[in-house]
Amino acid sequence: MISRGQTLRDRTLLFTGLVASLAGLALVALAAWWRQGRPALRGTARALDTPWPPGEGFGVLVRAGALGLAILAAASLFPSTLFKGNIVALWSTLFASLPMLWLIHRHLLKPRGLTFSSAFGLTLRRPGGVAGLLGVTVVVIALDQAGALAISWSAWQLGFQPHWWEGLQERWIWGPWDTTLLAGVNAVVWGPVFEEIGFRGLVYVSLRSRLRPVPAALISAGLFSLLHLYSLSGFLVVLWSGLIWAFVFERVRSLLPGMIAHAGGNMLALSTALLFYR
Repeated sequence: MISRGQTLRDRTLLFTGLVASLAGLALVALAAWWRQGRPALRGTARALDTPWPPGEGFGVLVRAGALGLAILAAASLFPSTLFKGNIVALWSTLFASLPMLWLIHRHLLKPRGLTFSSAFGLTLRRPGGVAGLLGVTVVVIALDQAGALAISWSAWQLGFQPHWWEGLQERWIWGPWDTTLLAGVNAVVWGPVFEEIGFRGLVYVSLRSRLRPVPAALISAGLFSLLHLYSLSGFLVVLWSGLIWAFVFERVRSLLPGMIAHAGGNMLALSTALLFYR
């Protein structure tokens, strides 16, 4: 028991040091960004220049959701267990998102002469480049985590603590390592990429054709948060993240910082589960 406690203490110190280092880097990057007076990065998200109408965007969203659910239902018919799932179950976000990609390309991008890269700023141009992307991303991750900590602490003070299991996945903790690795890829890679395309790329852009940035960000982030089915504090944390990522997309004209920050947040959640529960 003493040995286990010592191990957890060491892991806590390591994790705290990592978060503190990230916060320090974020302050440096934020100071540089502030002095510069403009984003350290500039993408080419042409979808924000001429957004498609909400009817077209939400029509694609509804069809993509229905097809994604059909794929997940079909995947459930294949042999699988909780801790040894088939690849479709383990990478559910990837396979369920494929119809969304096709529908976005077919109905929204191709008629406007756009690609995913040009529509959502997935290739960078000067100023910034890779260095700018890293700087902006560090700031975004720090703002995201600082807000999440403030919301969680406030909720705890008010007696709205979430259940300790919220946000955890059984496969992360009790599954064999190969299953945990594949489930981790789904959370850290596929989830951020396709959720950012879906909620910031599809939903936010659709709303921006009729609304200003703040209400469009609130609605898209609210939908994003509701679909996670978390507690009140969990809802507010995810809402905050969605707002930050929408603001950054609007400001720097690229989904890349939001994708990487989203992946970083999911990596922190996965790392916490592996460090303290595995």
